[in-house]
Amino acid sequence: MANSYLDLDGFKSRSIIPSADIDQLESLETGWLQFKLDERSSWLDSQLAKRYAVPFGDLGNPRTNVPPMILAWLTALVTLDAYDKRGWNPSVAQADRVIARAEKSESEIALAANSVSGLYELPLRADSDESAVTRGSPLAYSEASPYRWMSVQRDAVLDEEP
Repeated sequence: MANSYLDLDGFKSRSIIPSADIDQLESLETGWLQFKLDERSSWLDSQLAKRYAVPFGDLGNPRTNVPPMILAWLTALVTLDAYDKRGWNPSVAQADRVIARAEKSESEIALAANSVSGLYELPLRADSDESAVTRGSPLAYSEASPYRWMSVQRDAVLDEEP
């Protein structure tokens, strides 16, 4: 079976492309959409492998328990691929939105792969001690002396002055 996070039916239910257009593309190029879903899923894994536990989902069935953000990114990327393959209708006003959505997905994937503090809640790699997403911690500061905060504040203000 394919190594994609989505099968053709899952893509149909998530994409903004009308199902009839997806069926038409599939009848003209049998297997092409599934190939693109596999290819883009592999690309997603390769981008996120340094920080996150890829492939996402259960090992026995990769299409279960996949983070919704991964499915959204995959759908946006393959929707653009499908429109490029099928051809654009010049009278359709949504073409710019489809392209923008795919570009936004690519930039979000890059942020998820490279960010220091992690912007997306995705499963971390088990063999790494790095943190992907840091949740909030108490915003408190304590010292032995109750007056130490004034010295710290004074030093911070003096450091900021030119």
